[in-house]
Amino acid sequence: QTAQFGWTQGMQVPGAGFAQYDPWGFGQVPQAPQVDPAEVFMQELGIHPSEDIYFGWIAEYGLQSDVLPARWRSNTDVSTGRIYYINTDDESSTWENPLTACLRAVIDIGRGYLQAPNESFFEEQKMVLWGQHKQALEGWNGPHVDDNGREYFANSELGISSWYDPRQETQ
Repeated sequence: QTAQFGWTQGMQVPGAGFAQYDPWGFGQVPQAPQVDPAEVFMQELGIHPSEDIYFGWIAEYGLQSDVLPARWRSNTDVSTGRIYYINTDDESSTWENPLTACLRAVIDIGRGYLQAPNESFFEEQKMVLWGQHKQALEGWNGPHVDDNGREYFANSELGISSWYDPRQETQ
């Protein structure tokens, strides 16, 4: 139903969802296209549709809010239906899931296994990943204290700093 002043009062628009505001009095408000978050994330991870049977679950897993690193949370953009991610340390946001790089590595390992399966493959890959991860964390030190009394952590090898300790997220 359209009210006297041109806004829609709780009208269900077939095939488009719930219309909330109609400033011109047309009776329908176009809704954002509905997207399947798992399909979008599969594309971002580089999962080809033919690989869905092997790796589709990884995209679904990576979208679960309880598997995000502790300082991250997810939200859905109402205009596009896309998921975005918020870093709770500084309230910055990004379209990229903070797990993307890690999940791409897992997918690449899975592809390697599909090409040359053997019994020790995953154990070997786990040790390689752990070695790379340890090396990446070795450059971090702290906590240090800035002029305002806030703790921060630094990586002198990379020349960067962070308000959170990357070594802690490894736990």
